[in-house]
Amino acid sequence: MIGKPWTVRFYPKKKFAQKYPGTLGVCLGWKRQIRLPLRGLKEETVAHELTHAMLHEMCVTSTDSLRREELEEVFCEMWAKFGVDMLMLADQIWTEYQRRRA
Repeated sequence: MIGKPWTVRFYPKKKFAQKYPGTLGVCLGWKRQIRLPLRGLKEETVAHELTHAMLHEMCVTSTDSLRREELEEVFCEMWAKFGVDMLMLADQIWTEYQRRRA
């Protein structure tokens, strides 16, 4: 993401559910890791977690002080500059997920 190395780790579904109950995926910004279950993953979850990672790299980890219009501008800028790359990366992760569960 933005020239910084991130890793994606897949966990067996049961282990993932025990470690992260009630979540579909996890972005650990301080470790630059995205963690996903090896079964039951949805494509949208991959894109969702990549968005968390991108926002982390853009130093937008808390939006409490932003007005709706300001937050909208952050997302518009992110998608304008990095949207295609993020979707291509999401597709690569999805392809790896499918390969691993086969």
